Amino acid sequence: MEWRFGTVPDDGKPTKVNKWNKDSKTDEWLDKKDKIKFHIKIAKIFGNGTTIKNEDIAREIGPTRISFFDCYLDLANAEELKMQNALTEEKIEVTIDRRKGSVGGGGPRHMERVPAGATFDFELTYMVFDDEDKQNFKLIPLGMKLLELTALGGSGSRGYGKVVFSELKGIDNEFLENEKLKKINEIEEIIKNYFEPKRG
Repeated sequence: MEWRFGTVPDDGKPTKVNKWNKDSKTDEWLDKKDKIKFHIKIAKIFGNGTTIKNEDIAREIGPTRISFFDCYLDLANAEELKMQNALTEEKIEVTIDRRKGSVGGGGPRHMERVPAGATFDFELTYMVFDDEDKQNFKLIPLGMKLLELTALGGSGSRGYGKVVFSELKGIDNEFLENEKLKKINEIEEIIKNYFEPKRG
């Protein structure tokens, strides 16, 4: 979501809303609040990317609202995978020397990964303190859909980390179809209704 809303700092570190001010010997807002609207939303949902020393900023951001829990392999699915002797799988990769047409870069690499079709139980909690938190929760389905369209973890371009969320509970039905997330363009259209100023 940081890339989607353009909140990734130039140094590549997590989104933050504050910067150090040598003159006042404390931190201050990164910019005028209206210019960093989504920086603030990201910081409130996922936490700020650095410690906040300024009490006014810390008070406005508050505690991280979202918590993610370990995803354990679904027991029924685990039994199916055991029958196939496939709780994990080994993938062998090589780098090809483009000029020689042969294996380069130190030869084959053996990677252990989760096999396709593995099912995990997914859980998150979200704290709501005010109406803004309720509204910001509507960004979570967007983040989850962006994850579906990219990858979880590294090596996504080589087919690793492909995930799909299903049997979803606790997310507004307007984002769901048959307990799965709607298409990205549909989700983004819904988001616009909540976060873009009304014209007219």
